[in-house]
Amino acid sequence: MIEPMNILIRCALLMSVALPGLVSPSDELAEVVDAKARTVQEVEAFLVHFGETFKALDPDEIRTLYVGDGRFVWHEDGALRYSGVEAILEALAGMSPGMSFETIYSDTHVEPLGEGHASLHTSFETSITSAGSVIYSYAGVITMVLERAEAEWRIVTGHTSTRRERGR
Repeated sequence: MIEPMNILIRCALLMSVALPGLVSPSDELAEVVDAKARTVQEVEAFLVHFGETFKALDPDEIRTLYVGDGRFVWHEDGALRYSGVEAILEALAGMSPGMSFETIYSDTHVEPLGEGHASLHTSFETSITSAGSVIYSYAGVITMVLERAEAEWRIVTGHTSTRRERGR
């Protein structure tokens, strides 16, 4: 289903191309389009930073990825996995020194949800490496709801589903 705002934007842009000089998008509509484009660009950049942060496994930097007010939760394969960033850091502390995550994202889609909020879904392929060798790899889909606070995007909630072979 196409959202009403998307229909309005599409119609205005179509009319501005089809009827030059007669109809053009208003400044307000142009601002909405620009704000949406900025949000998409910022959240896509956040995803790159997210991947780099987990490759480096810097606990202080990992803390900056999530809201810090107790709302953050992460689900994996349909079950609650982490309630709070400290639970993530506790899990990561069990990794051997020199291990890191290397993730490739594809088919990323960002949907602005209004002022300072966005959803993201993306496919991923992650390898856990040590000394340049792949120890384990997995792939699937990640979804996130993000919030912009203090000029930075933060994860409010997220979910990872891994791909599995389906039996019949």
